[in-house]
Amino acid sequence: MWRLEWPPDIQARLVSWSNPQGDLTINDLEMAGLLLHYLVLELLVDLKHEHVAGWCDNTSTVSWARPMTSS
Repeated sequence: MWRLEWPPDIQARLVSWSNPQGDLTINDLEMAGLLLHYLVLELLVDLKHEHVAGWCDNTSTVSWARPMTSS
C-alpha cells in the first residue's frame, strides 16, 4: 500500500464545500490514483503474462476501470 498527496495546484481544483467551482471531483482523483498505481507497478515489474489487481472501493472508479461499463 502506498499513499500520494496531490500537489497543491491539483488540491486547489478539487470540488468541495469551500470550493464549489472546482473542476475535479474525488472520483477523478481516485481514478487517477488507480492509473498511477498501474503505471508505477509497470515500471517496477515485468507485467507480461501477469495478472495484477488494484483494490478500490470507489464505485465510479471501479466502473470506469471495467471496459464497456460506462459511456
